[in-house]
Amino acid sequence: SGKTSTSVGVEQEAVQTLQTMSGENIKKESENASGDSEKSANQTLHDLVAPDNNTTAANGTKDVPEDDEDVMSSKRSPKKVSCKPRELDAGEAPAVQIVNATELIQVLKITQSAPGNVTAEGDCVLIMFYAPWCPFSAAAAPPFHALARAFPHIQVLAIDAIKNSHLNTRFGTVAVPNIMLFYNGKALSRFNQSERSLEQLSMFVKNHTGLEGDTSVEVLPEDYAGPLPTTPSDDPDYFLWASWAFIATFTGVALLRSSPGKRCLVWLGVLVPVQHQHAD
Repeated sequence: SGKTSTSVGVEQEAVQTLQTMSGENIKKESENASGDSEKSANQTLHDLVAPDNNTTAANGTKDVPEDDEDVMSSKRSPKKVSCKPRELDAGEAPAVQIVNATELIQVLKITQSAPGNVTAEGDCVLIMFYAPWCPFSAAAAPPFHALARAFPHIQVLAIDAIKNSHLNTRFGTVAVPNIMLFYNGKALSRFNQSERSLEQLSMFVKNHTGLEGDTSVEVLPEDYAGPLPTTPSDDPDYFLWASWAFIATFTGVALLRSSPGKRCLVWLGVLVPVQHQHAD
């Protein structure tokens, strides 16, 4: 029995020793955990207070690294196609060329021989559909003349949409001036801005081709001399007259066939009312 009590006492001391050691370990682990969380909180506070390279400035603009600026710039003005530089003859100055329907189709067919992959270099053609009597076409002519000098490696054409009206449906010309960019003989984009200045036209070409135009080019007095008309002509617009005549004829016939129109004709004595006889 003495040996048994001694072994029991030894076991109790061993259990107490283990409990004491585990309690100290738990205490140390909790102290370490609290220390780590305090360091993490201090680091977070330091990150919030200390400025870095990507901090928003006082004026509300965010400082962006140079690499990020390039990425953002490319997103604002994506390069859609790659234009092949046009070779100019010796002594040839870049200028707007006025063409007819046959010449335009021929130019587009020639450029269709290039590959259709937009990542490869292809032929880019800028075309303006205009009307001689249109004041908006006349106002857009001088900056369009200057645009040909700003982008000498792009072929710039113009076509009279009235004389070549059979092409309007094919190219979606419902209003003039209609400025379109073609790539490898196919329509790529249409200029939809109301302001047709040299800056806006240059930005249109740059956004779709990635080409940097000559920024020193300005609209000069000779740009008002042609080849596109810069003042609206006094030629009668027969298409407009025909449209108004059709509208007036259709409206008149519809009015006469209506009940108020028939009563008006009866009152004027033009139309005799039909009387039905009833048998007694």
